[in-house]
Amino acid sequence: MEHVKVVAWLASFFLLNWVPVVVEGTDSLLSPKGVNYEVTALMSMKSKMNDGLHVMDGWDINSVDPCTWNMVGCSAEGYVISLEMASAGLSGTISSGIGNLSHLRTLLLQNNQLSGPIPAEIGKLSELQTLDLSGNQLVGEIPSSLGFLTHLSYLRLSKNKLSGQIPQLVANLTGLSFLDLSFNNLSGPTPKILAKGYSISGNNFLCTSSSQICMGISKPVNDHASSIHLTVRTLFEEKRLEVLVDRDLKGCFDPVELEKAVELSLQCTQSLPSLRPKMSEVLKILEGLVGQSVRPEESQGGANLYDERTCSFSQNYSDVHEEPSFIIEAIELSGPR
Repeated sequence: MEHVKVVAWLASFFLLNWVPVVVEGTDSLLSPKGVNYEVTALMSMKSKMNDGLHVMDGWDINSVDPCTWNMVGCSAEGYVISLEMASAGLSGTISSGIGNLSHLRTLLLQNNQLSGPIPAEIGKLSELQTLDLSGNQLVGEIPSSLGFLTHLSYLRLSKNKLSGQIPQLVANLTGLSFLDLSFNNLSGPTPKILAKGYSISGNNFLCTSSSQICMGISKPVNDHASSIHLTVRTLFEEKRLEVLVDRDLKGCFDPVELEKAVELSLQCTQSLPSLRPKMSEVLKILEGLVGQSVRPEESQGGANLYDERTCSFSQNYSDVHEEPSFIIEAIELSGPR
């Protein structure tokens, strides 16, 4: 009789302490009707996208397990932890249902034709480590909720049509190894970005803290002059101004003077007249540049940038005529104020 009591106690202990664990683990994936929450989230994404290459043909709402689906990766426990859907020919929008993939660590949607806004619900993916939405046609502002992704180490939103300011919460993400917001339509002042590496070049209306060059306008202008300005400004920020120098100079230029001259030009071509320097200030800067120039024969024994260069600009006009290495149309520097 005593033996029966012990067996009964052990059975009761098992039912009370182990069964709830199993149910709890099941409830995290299945609804009361037995529907997999992650399947529902993935089908929500599929419903918002146009799948021209049929890469999601195997995604089935009646499936219990999405772990065998194309482009879907799962953990050993059966949770969806990665969606690698880059360059898949997808268009349409990103469903807000993606926020229900609570164990997602990697989301790759780059190089598609996705449009619409970035769902704020992505900020609910607390385990997300890599997010790449670059090379699409996404519009609207960058959701501040992305700043809640404290495990994020890689964030690329470049080459879209995003507008507005860089959210302070995103700029404050200290765990980011790289943040890429380049080539959008972002505007306004740039907050201090705490990522280990970042790129914000190609945003024509963004005020940068390094050069204090601000376009002072939030609406993009798609004309030839704006395109040239964007190119020059990008080269300025990336410290590649030598690209602008005509090869006929054969390297005979002062990089410091070039940088200062380009910075001045960018300041003079800001869209709002109130942001441009006064002509007296421009002349003062130009006089300073001329005053810093020292010819080789005037140097007093000190090292000179051009000591080992032959700076001859004479041309042999009997040679076949060569086109200039860099052709750029003149644009108005200041305009009436």
